[in-house]
Amino acid sequence: MRRNSTGKINLAALAILLALFAAFGSATPFTQTAALAQSSDGRIAFTSERDGNVEIYAMNSDGSGVARLTNNSTDDYAPSWSPDGRSIAFVSLRDGNWEIYAMNSDGSGVARLTNNSADDYDPSWSPDGRSITFNSDRDGNVEIYAMNADGSGVARLTNNSADDAFQSWSPDGRRIAFVSRRDGNTSEIYAMNADGSGVVRLTNNSADDYAPSWSPDGRHIVFVSFRDGNFEIYAMNSDGSGVVLLTNNSASDAFPSWSPDGRRVAFVSFRDGNREIYAMNADGSGVARLTINSADDYAPSWSPDGRRIAFVSFRDGNREIYVMNADGSGVARLTTNSADDYAPSWGPTATPASAPVPLPPESGGCNNPLAGDVAPGTAAANMLFLLGPLGLTAALKTRRCWRPPFLNRRGRERSSPRNSP
Repeated sequence: MRRNSTGKINLAALAILLALFAAFGSATPFTQTAALAQSSDGRIAFTSERDGNVEIYAMNSDGSGVARLTNNSTDDYAPSWSPDGRSIAFVSLRDGNWEIYAMNSDGSGVARLTNNSADDYDPSWSPDGRSITFNSDRDGNVEIYAMNADGSGVARLTNNSADDAFQSWSPDGRRIAFVSRRDGNTSEIYAMNADGSGVVRLTNNSADDYAPSWSPDGRHIVFVSFRDGNFEIYAMNSDGSGVVLLTNNSASDAFPSWSPDGRRVAFVSFRDGNREIYAMNADGSGVARLTINSADDYAPSWSPDGRRIAFVSFRDGNREIYVMNADGSGVARLTTNSADDYAPSWGPTATPASAPVPLPPESGGCNNPLAGDVAPGTAAANMLFLLGPLGLTAALKTRRCWRPPFLNRRGRERSSPRNSP
């Protein structure tokens, strides 16, 4: 992760998670006209380069019914489902810079939600589907903003000379956790009301804390910290009290993902020599390795019913999407393509509708952990661990050579750092 001259970690290099990663008023610009067939446990949106550039696709949970949702000569990334499964927000370069758009779940009715000369990215739906938070550097540094689901009513939620990012909605939609360097050289976790008021600092440590994620009942927040010398997963009460170390391993553990019932947490670890997916109870007990392969497995995404987990793997030579039962059994390959498929986002089961329903709107010396050329346990691996599985934009704003190859501004692998001639 890039540090500036004062030693602060560049939060902008970590701002978009991939997302990776979500009822509405009547004044909306598009409607659902022909919903795709829904499996009983929702569809999976993903990103693929199969048609020559980076586009968004969706498929049924068994890999059938693949549909291309975006079709543009530039790149489209980061699909984020609305809570009712009827629409998808995403990020695109189609108008010259990173902007946020929304479309119906079948790809129709595309609407541009943000319109600014600066970059806007990392859309995240509020639990009621009425609002979308996002990151933008429109005011000189990375801040958190919110808008109505149709793009109206943009409001700046954070206002600080330091970067604010990694926003995460509480399940009741009243609070937003986020990461900031506003109180010094380290990244800490804060929470605020949904309107930006009532900011409270939740973590206070000399090491960096990242990636807050609320438990489904809203009582706890898991996060990733370097406070014990490597990346580990911690949990705390929603007010910042009761911090507990959930993982304890000499290798890095990161990317915690709550099961829908809040009883289990899936995560990614280097502990057995390469990147694999594990799961544990919410208190850190009962750790189980779910994937066992010599290639990297990462980016776990739970099905809405919690019975299965989609993930990305290199096991067949390139990035493809697989699914397994929650205990690691029954692994099945969902995508089969010579191009890369990645960043699966398991959407909720869409609300049935009989009529149109209004909707809201590695190479050249650059080490890339996704390609497996950074040795586990090295300083480079520790620093890059948070960036590898994001699937989209962990390094969106950085110009360092470790930028994942599919994250440069044209979606193509570069042979040299972005800031080189």
